[in-house]
Amino acid sequence: MALAGTYAGSGSFAETEIHAVGGALYLSRGADRRRIVRLADGRYLLLGTSGLEIDASDAPARLRLVRGDRVLAELERTGDE
Repeated sequence: MALAGTYAGSGSFAETEIHAVGGALYLSRGADRRRIVRLADGRYLLLGTSGLEIDASDAPARLRLVRGDRVLAELERTGDE
């Protein structure tokens, strides 16, 4: 899966990993693991985060975690899964 890999960011997203398990994508940071679902309009949503989305317009090199119009974190790819 194209988004799978290791990413570096800042704050609580300093070490973030996206990995594929059985055809599903998950975002992990520390002990927290959230399922990523792709919506019909092509956006990615992190389940259980009150609407946190992944802006993958610059993927796979860079991802943005957004809620509405607000960018909460920018992640830069540092390695492949």
